[in-house]
Amino acid sequence: MYIDTSLRKIGVILAIVIILWGAVATTFALKDKRFGSTPFYAAAGLALQESAGRVFYSIEYALRALFAGSRDEVAPGNAAGIPVLTYHRLVFTPDGVNVTVGDFKDQMEALKAAGWQTITLGEFMEFMRGGSALPERSVLITFDDGAKQSFYTSDPILDVLGFNAVNYIIVTPSQTPESTYYLSSAEIKRMLSSGRWEIGSHSYDGHHPSPVDAAGETGNFFADKLWVPAAARIETTAEFRARVAEDLRDSRAALEKTYGVTVDTFAYPFGETGLHVFGNFPAGVGITDEEAARVYELGWLQNERGDYTFNYPDGDAFIAQRIHVEAAWNGADLLDHLEKGMGKTLPYTDTLESDRGWRPTWGTVAQESGVLLVRATPQTAGASTFLDGTKHWHDYQYEATLDWKSGYAMLAGNMVNGSTYRLCSFTDGNVRLQEVVGETRRLLGEADVPALRRGNDVRLGIRIEGTSTSCLWNGRAVLSVGGLRRGAGGIGLQTWDTAMGVAALTVKNISVARSADVPAPPRLSTQTAAPPAQGFAPIVEWITTQLQSDPQPVIVPEPEEPPAPPPTPPPEPEGYSSSTIPGTLLEWLSADPEVSETNATTSERTRDRDDRRRNRR
Repeated sequence: MYIDTSLRKIGVILAIVIILWGAVATTFALKDKRFGSTPFYAAAGLALQESAGRVFYSIEYALRALFAGSRDEVAPGNAAGIPVLTYHRLVFTPDGVNVTVGDFKDQMEALKAAGWQTITLGEFMEFMRGGSALPERSVLITFDDGAKQSFYTSDPILDVLGFNAVNYIIVTPSQTPESTYYLSSAEIKRMLSSGRWEIGSHSYDGHHPSPVDAAGETGNFFADKLWVPAAARIETTAEFRARVAEDLRDSRAALEKTYGVTVDTFAYPFGETGLHVFGNFPAGVGITDEEAARVYELGWLQNERGDYTFNYPDGDAFIAQRIHVEAAWNGADLLDHLEKGMGKTLPYTDTLESDRGWRPTWGTVAQESGVLLVRATPQTAGASTFLDGTKHWHDYQYEATLDWKSGYAMLAGNMVNGSTYRLCSFTDGNVRLQEVVGETRRLLGEADVPALRRGNDVRLGIRIEGTSTSCLWNGRAVLSVGGLRRGAGGIGLQTWDTAMGVAALTVKNISVARSADVPAPPRLSTQTAAPPAQGFAPIVEWITTQLQSDPQPVIVPEPEEPPAPPPTPPPEPEGYSSSTIPGTLLEWLSADPEVSETNATTSERTRDRDDRRRNRR
């Protein structure tokens, strides 16, 4: 066998070997730089997916824009509130849980076409502090978990549209070698280098079910006391606090050290620390909030039925809300959700021909044939709803025309959320003004109105002006209370009856005007009970108001001769309580200024969870 061993041939072979070795070494070095410890086969597939997606989508969007008609540009005003969207993975085949790549593309293009623009975390936080204004139709986009299919599937689309996003990273999985699910540290660094992405904390290692007993039952890492196998017991409260605090601190420290960025926001795993509010440690939710607020400037929860869709400036709030984008939504669905939640301006009129953002919190709420139907279900004694996009309103007169057949009709104002508001409650012959804060109800005032009756085309209202609130019936003030706290909040409707499934209101139209733009309604002569003691300022204002009312002056009885007891009020709705009103003015003046509080019961588990969330602030 003849072998050519000439130096020329050997040199050629060596050159080929060196080139091949260099190519392989370069490939692996490039793979390690861009994909980290991701297995080579997975990295190759991701590289192809990313490059093909970027090229094809760039061409697709350019061609679509070329043949699309021109759009009229609308100069935006300033945003009253900001929505925050949250996604997890983007999938190619529908799985009923995650948004598909096709729907995500449709959603982002719909946002772009409608004039929405993304903002950064820093811009959002400055807005929440009240430090700067942002244009209307500003939105923050977030992803949870740091999965590969949150970055590689979305980044080409965000790049072409000029959008940016935030990815919330779980530290331990991101450091797991050869993961094909989670982004590696190298991939996260490359993601950050694009300038389109920021990161936040999604826990160090708390995003998994954790054992809570010897049998292996699992609970929430941030809400339940965990099982300690070595001691054959669950954690003590001190151990729970220490474990949670350590995870929160370690997550921030690890992310900042690894990536050289500031990490001052935290997305609660599963969207809610109180996912199991009836687990083995109800106080765990509050402890986690306390510890999180020591480490981070802002914590994210998922938006619930009792929350406004958008976030409004509040320099004291640690918790902000995110909208979980549903797997079934396309671009039009997302736009509809956002448009309903946009900040509404005063004066405001709603003919109820279409849904402009009435969010149910209890019972059923539906719009049919130009009316809003607020009805109890067979399992509830009442129903309630509030108008999204109105949280920033203050000092207004809100009236509703409705058909009212039974039970109580109630108009809410100053609604901070679905469980914090001021309420005018009407029934035959009586009206009450109450303050509702979570599970606590307190009576602010009450009046007997003999002429007040249920019926068709009844016009009810609530007027909030400064420190005073009035309940209105057919254009007249039937109850006014002063010396109350000032504040902002939206509007709502409620109904209740003693029997299940009976309460119903048919609302025909809604109108809201600034209090300064409409004259104060005339007063109807009523039998008004003094409000519960709240300190001396309300007492003086109440006396002044009564003295100025026409035609009845206030008669102060002698302390030793209390007046006859007032008429027996109608039955109170379930979950409501009235503070005892002293029989004489002297007793009222000398009464303990602490407000009487009663824990209201509720038939819905979600209300208990939501109340816990409100109290975090």
